[in-house]
Amino acid sequence: YCVVMASAITHSGAEHLINKLSKEGFTNASKHMDNGMLRVVLTGYHSKEAARAALAIVRATDNLYSGSWIKHF
Repeated sequence: YCVVMASAITHSGAEHLINKLSKEGFTNASKHMDNGMLRVVLTGYHSKEAARAALAIVRATDNLYSGSWIKHF
């Protein structure tokens, strides 16, 4: 499972967001190509419950992340 932070983002926008997330402590942010769409995701959650807990933390960090969601790859 992962937490999707942004979808349909440019490569430069993705790099900017990954750097921002890293500064905020989310060091597991990366780019992921999914069906031709570039996404910025937080990876490494082995269960939906773990991803849900991470999502709650993400959403509490910044209103910018209120649209984040969980995806299973």
